[in-house]
Amino acid sequence: YLSTSDVVRETGVTLRQLYYWESLGMFEPKYEKFGLRMYRRYRMKDVELIKNIVKYLKEGFNLQTAARKAKDES
Repeated sequence: YLSTSDVVRETGVTLRQLYYWESLGMFEPKYEKFGLRMYRRYRMKDVELIKNIVKYLKEGFNLQTAARKAKDES
């Protein structure tokens, strides 16, 4: 599992984008509790999905279409 900062660094998306896309249900990270805090942890398949979404966005697709195409690939 990767941390939020690892995913941001690996994919090039902003933290705000990552949280927004999560709120839309594009992927669902695992939550781990350490002390009083909860941390998001992402699977490698989530990272690959995000990279594919970014790829389709760069090709000119809107977010909804990019997400659908990326999910169809996985």
